[in-house]
Amino acid sequence: LPTAQVAPADALVIRNGTALAGGEAIPVPNAVVIIQGDHILAMGRAADWIIPPGARVIDAQGGAILPGIIDSHVSATYDAFVRRLFLTEGVTAICDLSPPLSALPTLAQESADSGPAARGFHAGPIITAPGGYPASDVKAELRCEVSNAAEARAAVQDQVGRGVDVITIALDPGDAGQPLPILDLDTAKAAVDEAHRNGRPVRALVPQAATLDTALAAGVDAIEGVPLPQPAPLEIQATQQNVQAPALPDSLQTQLAQAVARGIILVPALDMSTATNCGRQDWSADQKQFCLDQYLQIVRRFHDLGGQIALGNDYSADPNVQPGMPLQEMKLLQAAGLSTQEIIQAATVRAAQVCGHRELGVLAPGKTADIIIVAGNPLADLQTLSRVQTVIQDGQVAFQK
Repeated sequence: LPTAQVAPADALVIRNGTALAGGEAIPVPNAVVIIQGDHILAMGRAADWIIPPGARVIDAQGGAILPGIIDSHVSATYDAFVRRLFLTEGVTAICDLSPPLSALPTLAQESADSGPAARGFHAGPIITAPGGYPASDVKAELRCEVSNAAEARAAVQDQVGRGVDVITIALDPGDAGQPLPILDLDTAKAAVDEAHRNGRPVRALVPQAATLDTALAAGVDAIEGVPLPQPAPLEIQATQQNVQAPALPDSLQTQLAQAVARGIILVPALDMSTATNCGRQDWSADQKQFCLDQYLQIVRRFHDLGGQIALGNDYSADPNVQPGMPLQEMKLLQAAGLSTQEIIQAATVRAAQVCGHRELGVLAPGKTADIIIVAGNPLADLQTLSRVQTVIQDGQVAFQK
């Protein structure tokens, strides 16, 4: 029989809980997670380890031990106070996809006055065509306009030099009332190639299927939002008598299959999209459900094709979406057919991947020790994730009830 190993005397040890390691790993009951410094030293069965008297011990009290949740698609999280609100609910990192250059230093702040804050991963301003998304003059500082491949490469180089974690590009054509120019393929591909040359993933805002081919051909790493079929707008379809969502066009199904084959990750950001677009006060319950079903069936099809999904709820200081644990986004993903284990994967290892930080999202030796403990079993009930007892960040207790 193997001999039990002795944990280091200076370790921080979490015991008496079920470890949900992330990825495809099966849950480990009666587990221990051993932390040394800011990294995980080991994770396994309690029976395989001896804990010395000098080690610091956190009792999970029969709850679940899992990687810190990552909200991979947010904006307006520059203030460390806001990111503290995320952290105290178990979200140990966020990724802001559209900060102005002036906000980059504040996203690097690790703490608010009240304590440690969620990590502030970020892009720079959205790389877009002149006059493209986001179109409002108020949002001018959130975009970086480029006209050609050379300007796209220069924009990426500038943002990399400023320390961005990811690159965001806009492929949003607007609507009939306000059409918007988008990056041509050569310009988009130049941005992607330069980002990849510098080790940065590229995340494309693609709210319509009409621009999905450009995203695919450019070689992006993630699709942000749900690419809705066109030309029939939701607001027109939802006012018709027949409120049953139509079948997905064959062309969109082909595009989704191509995205899956290329390993592109989908970040649906359902919470904000459906709250904004499907919550009109003058719509009936059937019309609102029709609108929601349009979004869910696309995510469901992508998932059924074997696509990988990362969690991000598009928090942006809008009252429709609150800072903290993104439970509504998780419930919407569940409605789209993801299992609870797949949802936790989306919120940990997949979210870490699209944020460009593979050192997070998994309970494994050598990984950074961002860990949460919750009372209960989130595999049985996602609502358990609202009962966060302890948050560990960089191997230190950052919050404890």
